[in-house]
Amino acid sequence: MARLTKHTFTLVEYGLVMGLVGFLLVGILVLVKPGQSEVAARNEVRKADIAQLEYVLAQKAAYDRVPYLGRESAPAMMMQEGYVQVIVADDTGILCDESARSPWCGAFQVDTSGPHKRCVVNLSGLVPRYLEALPKDPAGGTSHDSGYFLRMMAGGKFEVGSCSPEFK
Repeated sequence: MARLTKHTFTLVEYGLVMGLVGFLLVGILVLVKPGQSEVAARNEVRKADIAQLEYVLAQKAAYDRVPYLGRESAPAMMMQEGYVQVIVADDTGILCDESARSPWCGAFQVDTSGPHKRCVVNLSGLVPRYLEALPKDPAGGTSHDSGYFLRMMAGGKFEVGSCSPEFK
C-alpha cells in the first residue's frame, strides 16, 4: 500500500510570501502617491513663503514705525470686501483693466475697473534688505504675477495668501 504524504508550507515559506506581498504593496503605493506628495510639498512652500512675507512686512513696519505700502507705482491700498491685490516685483506694463496685462488670483477678485494699478502691489522695495527675492508660487509665479496676494485691513494690518492653493 502506498503511503500518502501531505505537503505543507513551512514558516519560512510563509514569511517569504508575506514579505514579497508587502514589498509589492509598498511599491504600488509609492507609484500611486507621488502626485499627492508633490501637492503637499508645493503647499508647504506656499505656507513658508506666506509666513516669510508676513514676518518681513511686520519687521519693515516696526523698523519704519508705519505700515509698508510698497512702491508708489503700485502701492497697497484698502480694497472693498472680497478684493485683493496680487503681489508683484515689477509692475511695468500691467494694466488692470486689460485681461491680457492683468494678473489673475484664483477665487479672489482683483479690481479691473480702470487703467490703474489697484490690482497689484509692488513689494520690490523689500529686496534686498529684507528678502533676497520676492517669493513666487511654486506652480509658476513670475515677477509680474507672484501667485500671492495681499489684502490691506484696518489699522495697517495685512493678510497674505496664495492665489492658487492646491487641495489634497
